[in-house]
Amino acid sequence: MTNLINISTSSLIKLSLRRLLLSSLLLIASSLALALPDDANQPISIVADSAIKDDKLGLTIYEGNVSITQGSLNILADKVTVFIVAEQVSKMVAIGKPASFKQQPNVDAKDVIAKADTIDYFILDKKITLTENALLNQGGSTLTGKVINYDLDDAKAKAEGGVQVVMQPVKTDPTESSTIDTDTTDNKKKGAQ
Repeated sequence: MTNLINISTSSLIKLSLRRLLLSSLLLIASSLALALPDDANQPISIVADSAIKDDKLGLTIYEGNVSITQGSLNILADKVTVFIVAEQVSKMVAIGKPASFKQQPNVDAKDVIAKADTIDYFILDKKITLTENALLNQGGSTLTGKVINYDLDDAKAKAEGGVQVVMQPVKTDPTESSTIDTDTTDNKKKGAQ
């Protein structure tokens, strides 16, 4: 009987860990889909050492200490190519060692920080692709891999190539666990009487 209880407890722990891992991955991915509501209505500010604009190709290339800001969104890179379609920014490609993307997903949340050698930000499609040395961090939990793709509308992420996840432990309220322990102890005492 003891072995059966140990096996069941072990299985429950493994199942709980799997659910926690899956939940954390989904939380990290979905956080990117929930940018501050006002971000899209903010102007895009770009600072760089140099810029070359090509109206025929519909792009502008910014080089040297590039910083792009729009609301809570911030992209830092060595080089950023901005693509314009129908007078609207449709895509940004940021290159650096690493390039970085940071955005606050909502008012009460910690910033989502993404880093990679190349960041493709498909603004109209609401997708982000991190390529080479890709990393996503929120609240100390990280997801890394060679390539990480995000579909912001569907809140889905796909990571490939040496994927690693590091999750921070869930903080519990010590008063809640002591209350549960006390209740269990009291029930045992009543049952023994």
